[in-house]
Amino acid sequence: MGTTTKEIASKAGISEVTLFRYFNTKESLFEAVLVKKSILEDLDKLGKNMKEMPLEELLEYLTFRAYQLMRDKKKFIKIILSEIHGYPVKVISAYENFTKKLNEGFEKAFSPYKEDLKMELPLKVVAQFFLGAIFSYFLMSEVFLNREVKEDILKKELGTFVSILLEGLKGGKDAKIS
Repeated sequence: MGTTTKEIASKAGISEVTLFRYFNTKESLFEAVLVKKSILEDLDKLGKNMKEMPLEELLEYLTFRAYQLMRDKKKFIKIILSEIHGYPVKVISAYENFTKKLNEGFEKAFSPYKEDLKMELPLKVVAQFFLGAIFSYFLMSEVFLNREVKEDILKKELGTFVSILLEGLKGGKDAKIS
């Protein structure tokens, strides 16, 4: 948000007045970009195209696809992370709206499997944990360590993540990691 609206309009090839016809404030523009450049639209498409599949298969698919989408949006994620300190209230407000929509998308994906899970956890918590774990892994690997995880290693590591998640969700309080 350190860029001026004049610079944004110029880069888009429109006047600043035209920019404000579409977006009343710089914050509304930021939020629209956050939604458009995030994985929300992709997640929406995934949900519509998803067939009924076993829970493990769904989790493997969502985990790998979410990671791929984050990788595709890596530059955008870095921008968001860099802006949060300069404009905390504005960025956090837009980010809260975004994460709410993202969690709702994953909650929808998980809802048909609620009966398969032995733990009495709200789907919102499961979705937040799921997304948080994938995002943390992405941040550590691709942003902080600045390395691209090879496809075969990525599938294996994300598969292990899904196994750990499933053992915890299906195993209840007595689930143990060997």
